[in-house]
Amino acid sequence: MSTHDKLDSDAEFARCKDPMKLRPVEPVGTERSYCHMNRGDQPHTWEYVDFPVYPKAQMERAKALRKARVDADLGLRDGAKLFGLRPVEMSGLERGSLTVDDNEWEEMLATIERAGKKDHG
Repeated sequence: MSTHDKLDSDAEFARCKDPMKLRPVEPVGTERSYCHMNRGDQPHTWEYVDFPVYPKAQMERAKALRKARVDADLGLRDGAKLFGLRPVEMSGLERGSLTVDDNEWEEMLATIERAGKKDHG
């Protein structure tokens, strides 16, 4: 049975009745990186791209959330499903561009940890 099947069968993950209140986070600046770009039928190129940088405390939470999900062996889609979120919203939380209330961060980490334990005994 895959992780996805286990999530589907577990009533604990029926979060949709009380959806999380996602809020956007304002960037505090940008960071420039040199990136490989693939634009379909055009030749691949290397370009400088500006990425938003979010507050340090927000980034620490985001990294902890991603680490917990990866350590629990959950894909982005399955992690999002735990909370009634779309994968793009889960990605926003893990990149720091979205946030939730403090108590919801703690709830998310605990829920992911429980999901990982169920999957790995």
